Amino acid sequence: NWDTDNLYITALVTDNNFSQPATGGDIWQGDSLQIAATAEVPGSSATVSTSSTQGHYEYGLALTSQGSQLYRWIAPTGEATGSVTDAVSQVIRDDAGRTTLYKLALPWHDLTSVQPTANGVFSISALVNDTDNGTREGYLQWGGGIGATKDVAQFNMAQLMP
Repeated sequence: NWDTDNLYITALVTDNNFSQPATGGDIWQGDSLQIAATAEVPGSSATVSTSSTQGHYEYGLALTSQGSQLYRWIAPTGEATGSVTDAVSQVIRDDAGRTTLYKLALPWHDLTSVQPTANGVFSISALVNDTDNGTREGYLQWGGGIGATKDVAQFNMAQLMP
């Protein structure tokens, strides 16, 4: 979902064993959600590219020993990477139901290459990391371009519906 202030991302993940031993830039090593986005349709900048013409973003969200953490690994030239504190993020673990709920309200100013306009299109990909008892089991990806390689041409197209 979206509005003029934020892009909203929600993922409910079934996971029999919650494990997140890391914090900060290492959260991808534990149970976590990664999101990558850029302007325009997938591959509009190059066949294989680590960034789009206007730059792309990659974020991670996890429930750590310090609480919910949002981290930005990749940003266009001139924009900061590291912990993100201006977005509303929440991760809720339900051990009885074996689910983890990831909720993110990402301000558009943290996605400057994507314009929040009705019917606008952009490229996005998502990845869920799975770690059990400190051992990485792998990941599940919607789209591509995050896990095995950084390639914006593998992202999926999304449209901002009015």
